[in-house]
Amino acid sequence: MFFSRQLTAMIGAGITVVESLKLLKEQEPHHLLSKGIERVQKKVEEGYTLADALRFQGFLFPKIFVNLVEAGELAGKLDDILSKLAEHYEKQYSLEQKIKSASFYPKFILIVLISVVLFMVTTVLPNFVGIYDSVGVLLPLPTRALLFIGNLMASYWHFFLFIALIGYIVFNILKQLEIVRRFQENILYSLPIYGILLAKTELLKFFRTLSILLVSGVNILTALELTEKAVGSQRFAQAVKYCRQGVSRGEELAEAMAKTNVFPKVALKMVAVGEQTGSIDIMVSRAAQYYESETSHLVDRLSSLLEPLLIIIMAAVIGFICLSVLLPMLDIYQIL
Repeated sequence: MFFSRQLTAMIGAGITVVESLKLLKEQEPHHLLSKGIERVQKKVEEGYTLADALRFQGFLFPKIFVNLVEAGELAGKLDDILSKLAEHYEKQYSLEQKIKSASFYPKFILIVLISVVLFMVTTVLPNFVGIYDSVGVLLPLPTRALLFIGNLMASYWHFFLFIALIGYIVFNILKQLEIVRRFQENILYSLPIYGILLAKTELLKFFRTLSILLVSGVNILTALELTEKAVGSQRFAQAVKYCRQGVSRGEELAEAMAKTNVFPKVALKMVAVGEQTGSIDIMVSRAAQYYESETSHLVDRLSSLLEPLLIIIMAAVIGFICLSVLLPMLDIYQIL
């Protein structure tokens, strides 16, 4: 993101590509990227195009970035393309940060809730039980259940920790399998509100990537191929692949998209209008703007819904534990 923006500014100011790369290499704090820029600079000095020099660096620069730089060089609009790329990555980073910020509070509440529950059932409850036993009070069922859980966790915490660690490792290994990733995605997409947010995020990524490629002059088949690799979801990647195959067979893009049952009607309508009017790049760009606004509003709504819901859940759990601790006191008052 910063590499694109800084390179855009330097080339736009009339500095040569080689000099721009040299300055960027000196300013770059990350060692890996700094070395990569240095290798790119040397390749350009040897006579390679910037796109070819970037392509030699493998995974360091995304394929979509390299292809767009190549398109910019061929069209003589490198600074314009780099500016669009910088804007693309800035918007993507901004959305990711907004989602992270919205998920911070629920995570914090969850950690606090788990900590309080563990403290109550392993420390507070056993102390009260000692008092109740000394006066011969029969503990009610909720108190006995919590006491059993507390004793179990206090005695076998290392076992539970080991199981959690093994489960985490196994899950991450299984996640590499396509069938497992599909199953996980199906569960996530079926969740209320959160599933809608995931779908809109992927739609935004699809339309934003496709838009920048089409506006930059990349042909539709290459644009779809690069977009397929840019989306993060297996579900959407398969849908984009099907669209690419359909377009290569002579189908309209909107027609191919409709057959996937992944894209909503409003998206299909916008693409169809773009194809009919010969301005598909403009309509895809508008679709990206539409889903950017939709995603942003949905993140705000999800955040506003989760906060009071989590507070109610936390109050209910802690209230239940307090009730389980204090219920036997009623029997003590009856005995006295």
